Amino acid sequence: MKNMMALLKLDLRIIAPYWKWLVMFTGMAALMGIMAGDGLTFIISFAMFAGTFTAFNFENTEKSNLNVLFSTLPTNRKSIINARYIYIMVVLGLSLLVAIIGALIIEVAFGNTINGEFLFTFICLSFALYLINTGFQTPFLYAKGYTKGKIFLWIPIIVLMVILNIPVLLDLFNVDSDFNVFNIMFRNTTATSIISIVVGIVSIVTSYFASRWIYLKKDF
Repeated sequence: MKNMMALLKLDLRIIAPYWKWLVMFTGMAALMGIMAGDGLTFIISFAMFAGTFTAFNFENTEKSNLNVLFSTLPTNRKSIINARYIYIMVVLGLSLLVAIIGALIIEVAFGNTINGEFLFTFICLSFALYLINTGFQTPFLYAKGYTKGKIFLWIPIIVLMVILNIPVLLDLFNVDSDFNVFNIMFRNTTATSIISIVVGIVSIVTSYFASRWIYLKKDF
């Protein structure tokens, strides 16, 4: 446990040089929320960007060739994987905190009525989006490294953007449709919240075991 906490602290130090990216992502998410005129959009946007932010550990590890250092530490590879996934959950907690505060500020600034039910549902959705995005990319980053695997960072985001813009895409092909993913999800906010949490947990657990299997077999 002591070694794992030391590895977690190392992960936090590795990410320190990228604080400007965090500021930029926060600004981009805030801009999307302001353009949409609500804080709920900020929550979703920030969750997507935060998932990408966790990949910078792999970038710095690869550039600095820290995998060689890790192999000399008095710990095993399982501990390294455990520390990385604890780090992912720490980033999730901090991201949700920032997202909630930012959303409330935007809602108050625009004079919107804060709907607790919708706010909670969007938090659950952002929880799922973060874990799906991070869970999807992490095994590929372990398998391919950051340089070759970074393309996988954007696949979940691209898929999400396509889903959200289905009405626009249908309109381009002159197809009349009332499809709206948010209308579907918010017909039953309780079901949407529960499904989001379950999908998020399944995603990160599956990712953890896939990453561990890849990392234990990897030859550095």
